[in-house]
Formats: sequence, C-alpha cells, structure tokens
Amino acid sequence: MFCSISFPLIFKYGFLKSKMANLIIFFVFVFGGTGLVSYLSKNNKLMLSQDIVTFISNSSDIELLLILAVPLVLILICSYYISLAFYRKREF
Repeated sequence: MFCSISFPLIFKYGFLKSKMANLIIFFVFVFGGTGLVSYLSKNNKLMLSQDIVTFISNSSDIELLLILAVPLVLILICSYYISLAFYRKREF
C-alpha cells in the first residue's frame, strides 16, 4: 500500500524529496492505527472494536478477501492515474 502511495510523490518531487513524505505517511498509518485501536479498546461506549471482531470471526474467507482486496485495488487504480498525470506533466 505504501508503495502505491509513493509513486506519485516520486514522479512529482523526485526520489530524495519524496522520502520525507513517505516517512511521514508511514508513521501516520502506523501510529494512527495503533492509537485508533487503543482508543477503541479503552472506550466502553464505542463497541465498534467488538463488532469488528465479531464480524471478522463470522465472515468466510472469500468475504474477508473481498473486503481487503477491493479497497487495495481502488487505491492502486487511484495511484496509477495520479502517477500518470504527474508523469505527463513532467518536463524531461
């Protein structure tokens, strides 16, 4: 996933300038996800984490594959078109 996000940045800013943006994106996903899970597990009013666990345990493998694959394919398609737009605007 991070690889598909980094390609538009590399095309627009170059490899060295995009390294910092990739690092920031990586830490936002890692620490943001960890913080979100921690918050949901501590907050008793939001039973969302228990609902997610129940949903995952009751779903079949194909349903889980589709739930994970569809957003990833959408991100890949968006990344491709953003990269293509940056690549066409780039001067050689």
